[in-house]
Amino acid sequence: KKSWLNPTINPMTLALTTFSLMFLLGLSGLTFHRTHLLSALLCLEGIILSIFIAFSLWVLQISS
Repeated sequence: KKSWLNPTINPMTLALTTFSLMFLLGLSGLTFHRTHLLSALLCLEGIILSIFIAFSLWVLQISS
């Protein structure tokens, strides 16, 4: 019987998937909340943070 939690999943893949979803969520928030400046700035901050973390993880993956 197979478990729903597969131990062979690469943690880096899971992290990059999480930050990709974070980026898309920020982008969709920016799309739908353009009328309010504060909401748009928070969405932009989330987008930039997800890009920074994803690139940091990418560099760590390449260097190891």
